Amino acid sequence: MSKDLLKGMVIGAVIGATAGLLFAPKRGEETRKALMKNLEKIKDEIADKLSHVGKMTKEKYDEIVDKTINSYCEAKELTDEEAENMKNKLHDNYEKIKKALE
Repeated sequence: MSKDLLKGMVIGAVIGATAGLLFAPKRGEETRKALMKNLEKIKDEIADKLSHVGKMTKEKYDEIVDKTINSYCEAKELTDEEAENMKNKLHDNYEKIKKALE
C-alpha cells in the first residue's frame, strides 16, 4: 500500500476524532487552529510509523497510536480530552486501516 493512501486513512480517522472538538461552541478559534495544525503532524507521524511495521497487529497499531498521541499531549499540544478522543477514534478504525494495508 502506498504511504499516501495510508496517510489518507489515518487523517480520516483523526479528523473524525477531532470533529466534535472542532465544532464545539465552547472552543475558541485559536484552539481550532492549533488542532488543525497538529492534525497534519499527527497524521504524518502515525502513517510513517505504520508504514515501517512489518506485520501489523492490533496491539502494535494501538501502541503506535498511543505513543504518538501521548507525545503531543506531553508537549502540551493537545489537551487530555483531545488526546483521548483521538485515541478512541483511531482505535475504533483499526479494522479499516488494517484492510487498507492488505
